[in-house]
Amino acid sequence: GAIAVTPTTFLLPPLLWLVLRRPRRWGLEWGVNVLLVAATGAVGVIGAVSAAWLIVAHAREYRVFSA
Repeated sequence: GAIAVTPTTFLLPPLLWLVLRRPRRWGLEWGVNVLLVAATGAVGVIGAVSAAWLIVAHAREYRVFSA
């Protein structure tokens, strides 16, 4: 879920706004949007890694594969 939802919902809108509106670089609007992209990108990566970790942990718990 984090791999598909994060880019389409949280990353694309500020990125597209930056591309279409072209605010002054290092200005307030530019900085806020870059911060949003960085923060939501980090949360998306953390979500994807934690989901993968939980899948492996549950598979081990239910002995789907042994390790």
